[in-house]
Order: sequence, then C-alpha cells, then structure tokens
Amino acid sequence: MKVLAIIKDIDVNNTERFNVSLMPKERQERVELFTDKKKRKRFLAAEQAASQFTAISFGIPVSKFSGGIGEKPYLKDYPDISVSRSYAGEYIVIAAEHSYNIGVDCEAVQEFNNNIVKYFFTHRESEYIESSKDRNTAFTLLWTRKESFIKCIGRGIDYPINTIDVTPREDIDNIHSDRPIFSENDKVNDYYINSYIFEKLVISVCSDNNDAFPILDHIYKGAVK
Repeated sequence: MKVLAIIKDIDVNNTERFNVSLMPKERQERVELFTDKKKRKRFLAAEQAASQFTAISFGIPVSKFSGGIGEKPYLKDYPDISVSRSYAGEYIVIAAEHSYNIGVDCEAVQEFNNNIVKYFFTHRESEYIESSKDRNTAFTLLWTRKESFIKCIGRGIDYPINTIDVTPREDIDNIHSDRPIFSENDKVNDYYINSYIFEKLVISVCSDNNDAFPILDHIYKGAVK
C-alpha cells in the first residue's frame, strides 16, 4: 500500500520545541551537518511530519527515524515500512509503503540547465527535453525521477545517475494535481516510477512495487502538530 502526502505552507518555526537530544545519535549527527538555521528547521520539520504521517497511515505509534549520514532513513521498530521524504521551499512531500521500497523527490520547476543535462542525463533524456513544449518542466520532471530512484534503492549522491534512463513513455499531456501524470508506471531497471505536478511543484515517486500509485488525497496546510 502506497501513501503520499503534501504538506503546504509548513511553519518550520514549530520545530523549535522539537527535542533533538531524543533522536538517535546518528540522526543527531545528521542534524549537526546543517549550518544554516532555516535548513536545519526544515529538515526537522520533515523528520517530524514523516513520523506522524506514517503513524497515521499505518496505525503504528509515532516512531523516530534511524539511519546515519548517507543512509536512507528507516524506522528501526518497523523495518517492513519504507518511508521517504523531500522538501522544496515551504512544501514537504512524504511517501511511504508497506513491504516494498519507496523513494520520493520534489522540486519547484527549475530553469533548463544545459550543463546538468550534458553531465547527468542520457542522450534519450536530452532528446525528451528538447522535444517538449515546456523544457523547464520536462527538465525538472526527469531530475526528480532520477532522485526518487536513487532514494528508493537507498543510494546517495555517489550513484552515477547518468547511467539510468528515466524518460517517460508518454508525453506530458493531461496534468492533474491529484493523480499521477502518466497512465502507466515507467519501469527503470526493476523499479517503477510515476510523477505528479502539484501547483508549481514536480513530484516523482519510485517503488519496486508496480501497483497503482496513490491519488494525492492527503494535502495538509500549516504546522506539524
């Protein structure tokens, strides 16, 4: 069962009451990497929101994440539940799934960057962008699909993302904010990807489960309680 949520207009200042000392040591070390106070608060907001949303979705107690620097966060007491999160601006996106791996990435629509395409995209992906009516959206779409893939497999920035091709089989035609863009999931190696566009946010979800990707019926606004 896949679940997907967007939290919009998150109040990151609400994390000031979040007790970092109660987090597992490896997560505390992850927090300490942030020298920018706002980025630190946003990370903590995502950590808190993902814990709460997963608890609500799967009927489990609110649990703290484990996982060190460079590792995919996981719930130590619930290893059969895979959770991934991403944030852009004041948005936090959370994806979770039972018994399968999952990864999510979100980005505000970015301006097409030819240097990034040259070094990190395949020839087929480059052609997809060039032939698109909206190169910026196509560029952002492919980038989030790559990121969701490496998050799903539990890898980091060391993964050679120029070796994977995440080009959709379909063009971006009928865009809905509450459901996947494409009628079928795209297979990448042994994983499956679909994408969403919510307002100006591009979201991609990757899983090793080929069942239907969820309709976006979990949209929250405001602070994490």
